[in-house]
Amino acid sequence: MAQSQSIYDAFEPADFEAWKQRVIKEVKGEEAFEALYKTTAEGVEIKPYYTLEDLEVEIPAIKTSNQAWKIQERIQVNTTEQALKQAKEALQKGADEIVFEIDSVEANTILSQIQPFVFRLNQNAKAVAGSFQADILSNLFNTDSFTLDEFEKLVKKHTGTIEVNAAQYHNAGANTCTEIACALAHANEYLNIGANAPVLFNAAIGSDYFFEIAKLRAIRKLWSVIANEYAIKTTLTITAETALNNKTIYDYNNNILRASTETMATVIGGCDSLFVYPYDVLFKQPNDFSNRIARNIQLVAKKESYLDKVNDAAHGSYYIENLSNEIANKSWELFQNIEAKGGYIACVESGYLQDIIAKQAAATQQQVDNGDHVVLGVNKYPNKNEVMKGEIEDVQLPQNKHFPLRRWAEKAEKERLENE
Repeated sequence: MAQSQSIYDAFEPADFEAWKQRVIKEVKGEEAFEALYKTTAEGVEIKPYYTLEDLEVEIPAIKTSNQAWKIQERIQVNTTEQALKQAKEALQKGADEIVFEIDSVEANTILSQIQPFVFRLNQNAKAVAGSFQADILSNLFNTDSFTLDEFEKLVKKHTGTIEVNAAQYHNAGANTCTEIACALAHANEYLNIGANAPVLFNAAIGSDYFFEIAKLRAIRKLWSVIANEYAIKTTLTITAETALNNKTIYDYNNNILRASTETMATVIGGCDSLFVYPYDVLFKQPNDFSNRIARNIQLVAKKESYLDKVNDAAHGSYYIENLSNEIANKSWELFQNIEAKGGYIACVESGYLQDIIAKQAAATQQQVDNGDHVVLGVNKYPNKNEVMKGEIEDVQLPQNKHFPLRRWAEKAEKERLENE
Protein backbone atom coordinates (compact mmCIF):
# COMPACT_ATOMS: atom_id res chain seq x y z
CA MET A 1 0.00 0.00 0.00
CA ALA A 2 1.43 3.37 -1.02
CA GLN A 3 2.36 5.69 1.79
CA SER A 4 -0.08 8.59 2.14
CA GLN A 5 1.29 11.99 1.16
CA SER A 6 0.46 15.22 2.95
CA ILE A 7 -1.43 17.72 0.85
CA TYR A 8 1.08 20.36 1.90
CA ASP A 9 3.84 18.51 0.02
CA ALA A 10 2.19 19.55 -3.22
CA PHE A 11 2.95 23.23 -2.56
CA GLU A 12 6.24 25.07 -2.47
CA PRO A 13 7.13 26.84 0.80
CA ALA A 14 5.91 30.45 0.83
CA ASP A 15 8.46 33.20 1.28
CA PHE A 16 8.50 36.98 0.97
CA GLU A 17 10.41 37.15 -2.32
CA ALA A 18 8.07 34.73 -4.06
CA TRP A 19 5.07 36.67 -2.77
CA LYS A 20 6.64 39.97 -3.81
CA GLN A 21 7.30 38.86 -7.38
CA ARG A 22 3.75 37.58 -7.72
CA VAL A 23 2.30 40.85 -6.42
CA ILE A 24 4.54 42.95 -8.71
CA LYS A 25 3.21 40.94 -11.62
CA GLU A 26 -0.38 41.46 -10.51
CA VAL A 27 -0.10 45.19 -9.79
CA LYS A 28 1.95 45.88 -12.93
CA GLY A 29 5.31 47.01 -11.65
CA GLU A 30 7.69 47.90 -8.84
CA GLU A 31 6.25 51.40 -8.38
CA ALA A 32 2.75 50.11 -7.71
CA PHE A 33 4.22 47.54 -5.32
CA GLU A 34 6.08 50.21 -3.33
CA ALA A 35 2.82 52.12 -2.97
CA LEU A 36 1.57 49.25 -0.79
CA TYR A 37 3.95 50.42 1.95
CA LYS A 38 2.48 53.25 4.00
CA THR A 39 3.52 55.47 6.89
CA THR A 40 0.77 56.64 9.23
CA ALA A 41 0.40 60.01 10.93
CA GLU A 42 2.00 58.44 14.00
CA GLY A 43 5.10 57.55 11.98
CA VAL A 44 4.27 53.84 12.07
CA GLU A 45 5.31 52.00 8.92
CA ILE A 46 2.69 49.62 7.60
CA LYS A 47 3.83 46.81 5.32
CA PRO A 48 1.60 44.72 3.05
CA TYR A 49 3.14 41.46 4.25
CA TYR A 50 4.22 40.24 7.68
CA THR A 51 6.09 37.13 8.77
CA LEU A 52 7.49 35.72 11.98
CA GLU A 53 10.70 37.65 11.33
CA ASP A 54 8.75 40.90 11.81
CA LEU A 55 7.82 39.88 15.33
CA GLU A 56 10.58 41.41 17.45
CA VAL A 57 8.88 40.85 20.80
CA GLU A 58 5.63 38.98 21.23
CA ILE A 59 3.34 40.74 23.68
CA PRO A 60 2.28 38.33 26.43
CA ALA A 61 -1.31 37.12 26.34
CA ILE A 62 -3.48 39.93 27.68
CA LYS A 63 -5.85 37.61 29.51
CA THR A 64 -5.19 34.23 31.00
CA SER A 65 -8.70 32.80 30.70
CA ASN A 66 -10.90 34.24 27.95
CA GLN A 67 -11.94 37.46 26.26
CA ALA A 68 -14.93 38.06 28.54
CA TRP A 69 -15.90 41.66 29.22
CA LYS A 70 -18.69 43.52 31.00
CA ILE A 71 -21.45 45.27 29.07
CA GLN A 72 -21.47 48.66 30.71
CA GLU A 73 -24.42 51.02 31.02
CA ARG A 74 -23.81 54.63 32.07
CA ILE A 75 -26.59 56.51 33.79
CA GLN A 76 -26.53 60.22 34.50
CA VAL A 77 -28.09 60.69 37.91
CA ASN A 78 -30.69 63.44 38.03
CA THR A 79 -32.75 61.87 40.79
CA THR A 80 -32.02 58.67 42.65
CA GLU A 81 -35.46 57.28 41.79
CA GLN A 82 -34.92 57.83 38.05
CA ALA A 83 -31.42 56.35 38.17
CA LEU A 84 -32.54 53.32 40.16
CA LYS A 85 -35.34 52.59 37.68
CA GLN A 86 -33.01 52.90 34.67
CA ALA A 87 -30.39 50.69 36.30
CA LYS A 88 -32.82 47.87 37.08
CA GLU A 89 -34.18 47.94 33.52
CA ALA A 90 -30.68 47.92 32.02
CA LEU A 91 -29.62 44.92 34.12
CA GLN A 92 -32.77 43.05 33.15
CA LYS A 93 -32.05 43.73 29.46
CA GLY A 94 -28.46 42.51 29.41
CA ALA A 95 -26.14 45.04 31.04
CA ASP A 96 -23.47 43.58 33.33
CA GLU A 97 -22.21 46.76 34.98
CA ILE A 98 -23.94 50.00 35.92
CA VAL A 99 -21.94 53.21 36.11
CA PHE A 100 -23.76 56.04 37.88
CA GLU A 101 -22.36 59.37 36.73
CA ILE A 102 -22.92 61.77 39.59
CA ASP A 103 -21.86 65.22 40.76
CA SER A 104 -21.95 64.55 44.50
CA VAL A 105 -21.97 61.73 47.02
CA GLU A 106 -25.55 62.30 48.16
CA ALA A 107 -27.00 59.49 46.04
CA ASN A 108 -24.74 56.83 47.54
CA THR A 109 -27.18 55.26 49.99
CA ILE A 110 -30.11 54.63 47.65
CA LEU A 111 -28.14 53.75 44.52
CA SER A 112 -25.98 51.23 46.35
CA GLN A 113 -28.96 48.88 46.20
CA ILE A 114 -27.90 48.03 42.64
CA GLN A 115 -25.13 45.45 42.10
CA PRO A 116 -22.78 45.49 40.29
CA PHE A 117 -22.41 49.25 40.28
CA VAL A 118 -19.76 51.95 40.04
CA PHE A 119 -20.00 55.59 41.03
CA ARG A 120 -18.22 57.80 38.52
CA LEU A 121 -17.71 61.30 39.82
CA ASN A 122 -17.93 64.07 37.25
CA GLN A 123 -16.88 67.63 38.06
CA ASN A 124 -17.34 67.91 41.82
CA ALA A 125 -13.90 66.52 42.69
CA LYS A 126 -14.05 67.83 46.27
CA ALA A 127 -16.75 65.29 47.05
CA VAL A 128 -14.48 62.31 46.39
CA ALA A 129 -14.98 59.67 49.05
CA GLY A 130 -15.74 56.01 49.50
CA SER A 131 -15.85 53.64 46.52
CA PHE A 132 -16.00 56.25 43.80
CA GLN A 133 -14.25 55.95 40.46
CA ALA A 134 -12.84 59.39 39.68
CA ASP A 135 -10.33 61.10 37.44
CA ILE A 136 -9.47 63.72 40.04
CA LEU A 137 -6.83 65.37 37.88
CA SER A 138 -9.13 65.90 34.89
CA ASN A 139 -11.96 67.06 37.14
CA LEU A 140 -9.74 69.66 38.78
CA PHE A 141 -8.29 70.81 35.47
CA ASN A 142 -11.82 71.46 34.24
CA THR A 143 -12.32 73.96 37.04
CA ASP A 144 -10.62 77.32 37.53
CA SER A 145 -9.14 76.36 40.89
CA PHE A 146 -6.49 73.76 40.11
CA THR A 147 -3.57 73.64 42.53
CA LEU A 148 -0.99 70.93 43.13
CA ASP A 149 -1.76 71.00 46.86
CA GLU A 150 -5.47 70.44 46.27
CA PHE A 151 -4.73 67.66 43.79
CA GLU A 152 -2.44 65.84 46.19
CA LYS A 153 -4.85 66.26 49.09
CA LEU A 154 -7.78 64.80 47.14
CA VAL A 155 -5.74 61.89 45.81
CA LYS A 156 -4.51 60.98 49.29
CA LYS A 157 -8.08 61.17 50.58
CA HIS A 158 -9.48 59.04 47.76
CA THR A 159 -10.08 55.38 48.63
CA GLY A 160 -11.77 54.27 45.44
CA THR A 161 -10.47 53.66 41.92
CA ILE A 162 -8.36 56.25 40.12
CA GLU A 163 -9.56 56.75 36.57
CA VAL A 164 -7.30 57.96 33.78
CA ASN A 165 -9.71 59.28 31.18
CA ALA A 166 -7.77 58.73 27.96
CA ALA A 167 -10.98 59.13 25.92
CA GLN A 168 -10.64 62.91 26.13
CA TYR A 169 -7.43 62.83 24.05
CA HIS A 170 -8.89 60.60 21.36
CA ASN A 171 -12.06 62.66 21.02
CA ALA A 172 -10.00 65.86 20.89
CA GLY A 173 -8.24 64.51 17.80
CA ALA A 174 -5.00 63.02 19.11
CA ASN A 175 -3.41 60.28 17.05
CA THR A 176 -2.96 56.87 18.64
CA CYS A 177 0.58 57.32 19.98
CA THR A 178 -0.12 60.79 21.37
CA GLU A 179 -3.28 59.47 23.00
CA ILE A 180 -1.35 56.70 24.78
CA ALA A 181 1.55 58.99 25.75
CA CYS A 182 -0.84 61.53 27.28
CA ALA A 183 -2.65 58.77 29.18
CA LEU A 184 0.61 57.39 30.58
CA ALA A 185 1.83 60.84 31.62
CA HIS A 186 -1.60 61.50 33.12
CA ALA A 187 -1.38 58.28 35.16
CA ASN A 188 2.18 59.04 36.17
CA GLU A 189 1.06 62.21 37.95
CA TYR A 190 -0.99 60.06 40.31
CA LEU A 191 1.88 57.68 40.89
CA ASN A 192 4.36 60.52 41.45
CA ILE A 193 2.49 61.64 44.54
CA GLY A 194 2.16 58.16 45.95
CA ALA A 195 -1.40 57.25 44.94
CA ASN A 196 -2.10 53.78 46.26
CA ALA A 197 -5.52 53.10 44.72
CA PRO A 198 -6.33 50.75 41.83
CA VAL A 199 -5.87 52.42 38.43
CA LEU A 200 -8.35 52.25 35.57
CA PHE A 201 -7.78 53.51 32.02
CA ASN A 202 -10.85 54.64 30.09
CA ALA A 203 -10.15 54.65 26.35
CA ALA A 204 -12.20 55.79 23.37
CA ILE A 205 -12.21 53.40 20.43
CA GLY A 206 -12.50 54.75 16.89
CA SER A 207 -12.80 53.39 13.37
CA ASP A 208 -9.17 52.42 12.70
CA TYR A 209 -9.86 48.78 13.45
CA PHE A 210 -6.40 47.22 13.77
CA PHE A 211 -4.87 50.31 15.37
CA GLU A 212 -7.53 50.25 18.06
CA ILE A 213 -6.86 46.59 18.82
CA ALA A 214 -3.14 47.33 19.00
CA LYS A 215 -3.73 50.44 21.12
CA LEU A 216 -5.23 48.55 24.05
CA ARG A 217 -2.51 45.91 23.86
CA ALA A 218 0.18 48.62 23.82
CA ILE A 219 -1.36 50.34 26.85
CA ARG A 220 -1.15 47.13 28.87
CA LYS A 221 2.44 46.55 27.78
CA LEU A 222 3.57 50.07 28.71
CA TRP A 223 1.64 50.10 31.96
CA SER A 224 3.51 46.97 33.02
CA VAL A 225 6.79 48.88 32.50
CA ILE A 226 5.61 51.80 34.66
CA ALA A 227 4.04 49.53 37.27
CA ASN A 228 7.30 47.64 37.58
CA GLU A 229 9.18 50.88 38.28
CA TYR A 230 6.73 51.79 41.05
CA ALA A 231 6.47 48.18 42.28
CA ILE A 232 2.72 48.18 41.65
CA LYS A 233 1.28 44.68 41.72
CA THR A 234 -2.37 45.33 40.85
CA THR A 235 -3.57 44.49 37.34
CA LEU A 236 -4.57 47.40 35.12
CA THR A 237 -8.28 47.64 34.36
CA ILE A 238 -9.26 49.02 30.95
CA THR A 239 -12.76 50.29 30.32
CA ALA A 240 -13.62 51.62 26.90
CA GLU A 241 -16.26 53.64 25.14
CA THR A 242 -17.08 54.08 21.49
CA ALA A 243 -15.58 57.27 20.09
CA LEU A 244 -17.60 60.42 19.56
CA ASN A 245 -15.39 62.31 17.12
CA ASN A 246 -16.22 60.01 14.18
CA LYS A 247 -19.97 59.96 14.71
CA THR A 248 -22.44 61.86 12.52
CA ILE A 249 -25.83 63.53 12.65
CA TYR A 250 -26.65 62.96 8.99
CA ASP A 251 -26.97 59.36 7.85
CA TYR A 252 -26.86 58.50 11.54
CA ASN A 253 -27.59 54.79 11.08
CA ASN A 254 -23.97 54.47 10.01
CA ASN A 255 -23.16 55.12 13.66
CA ILE A 256 -24.53 51.65 14.44
CA LEU A 257 -22.05 50.11 11.99
CA ARG A 258 -19.21 52.20 13.40
CA ALA A 259 -20.08 51.13 16.94
CA SER A 260 -20.22 47.48 15.86
CA THR A 261 -16.67 47.43 14.46
CA GLU A 262 -15.48 49.48 17.44
CA THR A 263 -17.00 46.90 19.75
CA MET A 264 -15.15 44.09 17.99
CA ALA A 265 -11.84 45.99 18.11
CA THR A 266 -12.29 46.79 21.79
CA VAL A 267 -13.06 43.22 22.77
CA ILE A 268 -10.26 41.71 20.69
CA GLY A 269 -7.92 44.36 22.13
CA GLY A 270 -8.75 43.10 25.61
CA CYS A 271 -11.05 45.55 27.39
CA ASP A 272 -12.53 44.69 30.77
CA SER A 273 -15.77 46.56 30.17
CA LEU A 274 -17.28 48.57 27.32
CA PHE A 275 -19.85 51.33 26.99
CA VAL A 276 -21.41 51.84 23.55
CA TYR A 277 -22.86 55.29 22.96
CA PRO A 278 -26.35 55.26 21.42
CA TYR A 279 -26.32 55.94 17.67
CA ASP A 280 -28.31 59.18 18.13
CA VAL A 281 -26.36 60.52 21.11
CA LEU A 282 -25.28 63.61 19.14
CA PHE A 283 -28.78 64.95 18.66
CA LYS A 284 -31.28 63.06 20.85
CA GLN A 285 -31.94 62.87 24.55
CA PRO A 286 -31.45 59.37 26.01
CA ASN A 287 -34.28 57.08 24.94
CA ASP A 288 -35.14 53.42 25.37
CA PHE A 289 -34.85 52.47 21.70
CA SER A 290 -31.35 53.75 20.97
CA ASN A 291 -30.13 52.55 24.37
CA ARG A 292 -31.43 49.08 23.52
CA ILE A 293 -29.70 49.10 20.12
CA ALA A 294 -26.42 50.13 21.78
CA ARG A 295 -26.72 47.38 24.37
CA ASN A 296 -27.67 44.80 21.75
CA ILE A 297 -24.51 45.46 19.73
CA GLN A 298 -22.57 43.97 22.63
CA LEU A 299 -25.12 41.24 23.28
CA VAL A 300 -24.78 40.08 19.66
CA ALA A 301 -21.00 40.07 20.04
CA LYS A 302 -21.38 37.85 23.11
CA LYS A 303 -24.42 35.68 22.49
CA GLU A 304 -24.15 35.18 18.72
CA SER A 305 -20.48 35.77 17.87
CA TYR A 306 -19.11 34.27 21.12
CA LEU A 307 -16.30 36.81 21.30
CA ASP A 308 -16.21 36.31 25.05
CA LYS A 309 -15.25 32.64 24.65
CA VAL A 310 -11.91 33.23 22.91
CA ASN A 311 -8.61 33.54 24.76
CA ASP A 312 -6.84 36.62 23.33
CA ALA A 313 -7.83 36.36 19.67
CA ALA A 314 -5.08 38.74 18.49
CA HIS A 315 -2.25 36.90 20.22
CA GLY A 316 0.37 35.70 17.71
CA SER A 317 -0.97 37.71 14.76
CA TYR A 318 2.18 38.93 13.01
CA TYR A 319 0.58 42.19 11.91
CA ILE A 320 -1.18 43.05 15.16
CA GLU A 321 1.76 42.02 17.34
CA ASN A 322 4.12 44.10 15.19
CA LEU A 323 1.72 47.03 15.19
CA SER A 324 1.30 46.81 18.97
CA ASN A 325 5.06 46.95 19.45
CA GLU A 326 5.50 49.84 17.00
CA ILE A 327 2.77 51.85 18.70
CA ALA A 328 4.16 51.03 22.15
CA ASN A 329 7.68 52.14 21.18
CA LYS A 330 6.59 55.45 19.65
CA SER A 331 4.17 56.14 22.50
CA TRP A 332 6.95 55.53 25.02
CA GLU A 333 9.19 58.04 23.23
CA LEU A 334 6.44 60.66 23.41
CA PHE A 335 5.80 59.85 27.07
CA GLN A 336 9.48 60.35 27.85
CA ASN A 337 9.39 63.66 25.99
CA ILE A 338 6.44 64.83 28.12
CA GLU A 339 8.25 63.81 31.29
CA ALA A 340 11.40 65.64 30.16
CA LYS A 341 9.31 68.82 29.84
CA GLY A 342 8.15 68.56 33.44
CA GLY A 343 5.36 66.00 33.20
CA TYR A 344 1.70 66.05 32.32
CA ILE A 345 0.57 68.86 34.62
CA ALA A 346 3.33 71.20 33.44
CA CYS A 347 2.63 70.38 29.80
CA VAL A 348 -1.10 71.09 30.18
CA GLU A 349 -0.49 74.33 32.06
CA SER A 350 1.91 75.50 29.34
CA GLY A 351 -0.49 74.43 26.58
CA TYR A 352 2.10 72.10 25.06
CA LEU A 353 -0.16 69.02 24.90
CA GLN A 354 -3.16 71.01 23.74
CA ASP A 355 -1.12 72.44 20.85
CA ILE A 356 0.11 69.02 19.75
CA ILE A 357 -3.38 67.53 19.74
CA ALA A 358 -4.92 70.59 18.08
CA LYS A 359 -2.41 70.32 15.21
CA GLN A 360 -3.08 66.62 14.79
CA ALA A 361 -6.83 67.27 14.79
CA ALA A 362 -6.44 70.05 12.21
CA ALA A 363 -4.48 67.70 9.96
CA THR A 364 -7.20 65.05 10.16
CA GLN A 365 -9.91 67.66 9.58
CA GLN A 366 -8.09 68.80 6.45
CA GLN A 367 -8.06 65.22 5.20
CA VAL A 368 -11.81 64.99 5.85
CA ASP A 369 -12.40 68.26 4.01
CA ASN A 370 -10.32 67.00 1.07
CA GLY A 371 -12.07 63.65 1.02
CA ASP A 372 -8.86 61.75 1.80
CA HIS A 373 -10.25 60.65 5.17
CA VAL A 374 -13.64 59.12 4.43
CA VAL A 375 -16.63 59.79 6.68
CA LEU A 376 -19.45 57.81 5.12
CA GLY A 377 -22.61 59.83 4.64
CA VAL A 378 -20.71 63.11 5.00
CA ASN A 379 -17.91 63.39 2.44
CA LYS A 380 -18.68 60.07 0.74
CA TYR A 381 -22.12 59.08 -0.57
CA PRO A 382 -24.08 61.77 1.33
CA ASN A 383 -27.86 61.62 1.13
CA LYS A 384 -28.47 65.21 0.05
CA ASN A 385 -32.22 64.81 0.44
CA GLU A 386 -31.96 64.03 4.15
CA VAL A 387 -33.36 66.72 6.45
CA MET A 388 -32.29 66.79 10.10
CA LYS A 389 -32.89 70.27 11.51
CA GLY A 390 -36.26 69.36 12.99
CA GLU A 391 -34.87 66.21 14.61
CA ILE A 392 -32.18 67.85 16.71
CA GLU A 393 -32.71 68.16 20.46
CA ASP A 394 -30.53 69.83 23.07
CA VAL A 395 -27.99 67.29 24.29
CA GLN A 396 -25.10 67.40 26.74
CA LEU A 397 -21.98 65.81 25.32
CA PRO A 398 -18.81 65.40 27.40
CA GLN A 399 -17.17 68.80 27.85
CA ASN A 400 -13.50 69.40 28.44
CA LYS A 401 -11.82 72.73 29.06
CA HIS A 402 -8.40 71.80 27.70
CA PHE A 403 -9.20 68.98 25.28
CA PRO A 404 -12.52 69.83 23.60
CA LEU A 405 -14.43 67.31 21.50
CA ARG A 406 -13.65 67.75 17.79
CA ARG A 407 -16.00 65.91 15.45
CA TRP A 408 -14.86 65.39 11.87
CA ALA A 409 -18.36 65.75 10.45
CA GLU A 410 -19.34 68.86 12.41
CA LYS A 411 -18.09 71.42 9.88
CA ALA A 412 -19.99 69.88 6.96
CA GLU A 413 -23.07 69.29 9.12
CA LYS A 414 -23.26 72.95 10.15
CA GLU A 415 -23.22 74.02 6.52
CA ARG A 416 -25.97 71.55 5.60
CA LEU A 417 -28.13 72.52 8.58
CA GLU A 418 -27.84 76.19 7.70
CA ASN A 419 -28.98 75.47 4.17
CA GLU A 420 -31.98 73.28 5.00
